[in-house]
This record gives sequence, structure tokens and C-alpha cells, in this order.
Amino acid sequence: MCDVASPFGFTWADDNHIVFASAGSAGLLTISAEGGKPETLTVCDKSKEEYSHRLPHCIHNGKGILFTITRHGADWQPRVAVLDPATRKWRVLLEDAADARYMTTGHLAFLRQGKLMLASFDAARLEITGQPFPVIDNITQALNTGSSNSDTAAGQFSVSA
Repeated sequence: MCDVASPFGFTWADDNHIVFASAGSAGLLTISAEGGKPETLTVCDKSKEEYSHRLPHCIHNGKGILFTITRHGADWQPRVAVLDPATRKWRVLLEDAADARYMTTGHLAFLRQGKLMLASFDAARLEITGQPFPVIDNITQALNTGSSNSDTAAGQFSVSA
């Protein structure tokens, strides 16, 4: 569909678009699954210490896209944000969190320093509705590898309906 140098996450949206991120200080992009030219969804806001937007995950209802914000190439305490595709505005949901995934149980699963966490989440309002709590320790996460190309904050876990 298009060339992507050093991809930092892909997700397939309900509207048949693919949202993705590439290495470096870039925002999120989208492209039709049919092909075409990528379109920019987000641009990092340097005034808010945003170096990179990465690891996107579309919420099933098409109302939001979760993603990870890093402050620099190897951020050990990234943030999870949510983008409203209709307005192209985003806001931080969780500090010291990365690689969030929406679960149909009404939770967000995410990693915090290699620990799988859950938090109650209202997908209609795109809001956290409860305190995060730990679920599983020692999940492999690409943090503290010593290389900004490897420190993506990506976790080795998956969720399923």
C-alpha cells in the first residue's frame, strides 16, 4: 500500500483504513486498505514534550484510536492517549503507560514497566472510569534496551474478543 520506514505499530479500523506509525518524531498516519496516499492524523506537539506517537490501536466502535506518546527516543515512562478521529484532537489518558488495547469487557489493557494492567474504560466517552490495577507481572516490553530504535514500548501480549 505504501512504504513505511521502521514501522512502530499498525491497526485496522472499522472503516477499512489502516492507522500506523513510523520511527522517529512522527505522528500517526492513515491509509485506505485499498491503497492510496497516506494522510497525517496527528503531529507531535513539542510544547507538550511529544517526540513520537506510536503503537496505535483502534477502538471497535470507530470513535477513538489509542496510541502511545513518547517524550524522546527511549522514554521509559511513556503516556497513553486517545485520538478522536472526527475532531483530530487527542488527550492523555494514562501516565507511565504504553501499548493500550481496548477490550470489549469495557477495559483498557496496557503495560506499565513490563506489568500488564487493566483500567475500566467508557468507549463512548473515551474516558478511564476506574483506577488501573495490575493483572500479570513480567510481560516482555521493549523498554530499556539501550537503543532508541528498539525502545518502542511495545508489549508482547494480545487481547481477543
